[in-house]
Amino acid sequence: MRLPVTSSKRCQSEQSGGSSDRRQDVLPEPNSPADVTTPWSRLSACITTPMDTLDWSNSCNSAFGHPNDLCAFTVQDGPDVCAAAPMIRIGRGLNARLEHAGVSRLYEPTDLVSIDDVSMNRLARALVRSGMPFSLGRLPADSTAIAAVKKACRGRGVVYERKEETYPYIPLGDTWATPEQNISKRRQSDIRRAWRHALKLGPVSVQMFCPTTTEVDEIVDQAMSVEAKSWKGDRGYDMTTDKPIGDFFCQYARCAAASGQLLMSFIHIGDAVAAMQIGVVLNNRFWVLKVGYDPEYQKASPGILLMIETIKYAVARGLQTYELLGTAAEWTRVWTHHERESVSLRVYPANMRGAVAFASDAIAKAKRKLTAPKTTL
Repeated sequence: MRLPVTSSKRCQSEQSGGSSDRRQDVLPEPNSPADVTTPWSRLSACITTPMDTLDWSNSCNSAFGHPNDLCAFTVQDGPDVCAAAPMIRIGRGLNARLEHAGVSRLYEPTDLVSIDDVSMNRLARALVRSGMPFSLGRLPADSTAIAAVKKACRGRGVVYERKEETYPYIPLGDTWATPEQNISKRRQSDIRRAWRHALKLGPVSVQMFCPTTTEVDEIVDQAMSVEAKSWKGDRGYDMTTDKPIGDFFCQYARCAAASGQLLMSFIHIGDAVAAMQIGVVLNNRFWVLKVGYDPEYQKASPGILLMIETIKYAVARGLQTYELLGTAAEWTRVWTHHERESVSLRVYPANMRGAVAFASDAIAKAKRKLTAPKTTL
């Protein structure tokens, strides 16, 4: 399934008959088909995260969207795409709005992609001139999209910016070849204790490999079965229970395997898989997308032991960072205090759709305040 395209194309002539460098915003027909795989190749040098790739966007749209709701805004220079914003339409009629593909379901940081500031500004204008309210969630705080959207909204609508949760990462170097030496003595003792406990239960082995396209489905199924045994399975958050999430990771894993970026990791205790990790290597960084462990082996901390091994792998490959993604938490701060800031933008155009969206969001916010648990001193 490919994304329909809203493009800002170069005008070849004006009414006067002369040539011009101006570009004209063109809105797509609903559900208009477009294969944008080849044109997006020019953006590959600008893509720094898995979440900004076409594979990620197509996987999101396939898993979470409906064909009539898919819409990619692009800026084109001839056949080449210079900037892109993959969006999903939610709601109908006056309640319709756009949101960045996959962010509300996966809550991973996602940016708009462009080859330069000029293209980013044109992309922002195309989004605003669509006349649709839209949201961009978990943009990196230093994203050029923030200023571009604010500029495009001047006189055309209102932008609300909100700080979102930070996401952690580890800057790698020689000291991380032995990850444990970077944490406290008490935590080092905990890890030694976990290894001893694991070895009492049986032989411990670690398996890390890049599956082929013919192997990937079986390997991802194995990873999903491990996650289903964890607390996520008990609460219905795992990939087997939440079918759209499972569909997303299955499809994205196939794409990442085809490009040679996917790394599947498992730690075995005896004959059992005690923990798993789904990761990708992109832009000289290691990205952790999914983790899970079997609670039967909780005392052996298999997820942490596997994380140590994948950090060693990333260092051995000379990668720059180990990206934990998600949100910063107590357990991530055991390993790193390096965190990237993120923000979200909500845009309400100066029209009836914008007014309806603004009123709807204001009412929802008031309801949350009224129903929030009250604390007393």
